[in-house]
Amino acid sequence: LPMVLGLAVPARPLGASAMAGREIHLGGVGLGSTSVAFERRLRGPLADKTIVDWLYAFQTAEDKQSLLDEEVDVVGFVYRDAQLLGQDATADDFFVSRFILSCCVADASPVSLMVRWQGAAKLESDAWVRVKGRLTVVDRLGRPLPLVEASSVVTVTAPTQPYLYP
Repeated sequence: LPMVLGLAVPARPLGASAMAGREIHLGGVGLGSTSVAFERRLRGPLADKTIVDWLYAFQTAEDKQSLLDEEVDVVGFVYRDAQLLGQDATADDFFVSRFILSCCVADASPVSLMVRWQGAAKLESDAWVRVKGRLTVVDRLGRPLPLVEASSVVTVTAPTQPYLYP
């Protein structure tokens, strides 16, 4: 029976429902274990930067304001959490999220960038989107956090590799 169920039920990557009860990395804290790999990727083309790369750049920047207006282009799924967004959140705010894997799904760790976009209320939770915009810095939860002021958010199909690796 387990094998039949395994074949009958299609595999789906972790999504918004798997984020409940997990610590979500919003400002890059805890991403320093593989700093050499991150720093190498940050010197690469803009299109190659992932949510993790932006969070690491934010974490390591001595002056967070130095990242203002950097162009962001990332893919992830839509996630909403009113408590994490904070009391200053609007209907235009959501998170674009992915999971980082070091070994397997059991050690998956969520990472998210806050996004502000006028059409956010129409986006379904768990929908995969490509977010393009400019990075800003906001004070949320008592600390500075990166926020993408999106110029466009387009629904896309889930990537063939939905997980990110440090």
